[in-house]
Amino acid sequence: MTVAMITLGLVPALWAQGAGAEAIQRIAAPMVGGLITSTILTLEIVPAIYSLWRGRQVQWVKGPRPPRKSWEELSREFAAWERQQHLEASAR
Repeated sequence: MTVAMITLGLVPALWAQGAGAEAIQRIAAPMVGGLITSTILTLEIVPAIYSLWRGRQVQWVKGPRPPRKSWEELSREFAAWERQQHLEASAR
């Protein structure tokens, strides 16, 4: 959101006409490009590199996979857990 607002604030400087507009355009154009580039780098490239780097460090556990549960079974377990938490909280 910050990058979007700064970029929108610089757009009028890019299209400015008149005295001093040339100097401002030369300053605003690299700023807009840098903001867009840094946003893409921060939101897309760095997390991808981190996940690749961190994924190599994870040691996978050998053995059989745990049984998969259906949504209904998970929902029942969660509802029972919530009831238990509510009872414990009301007992305090």
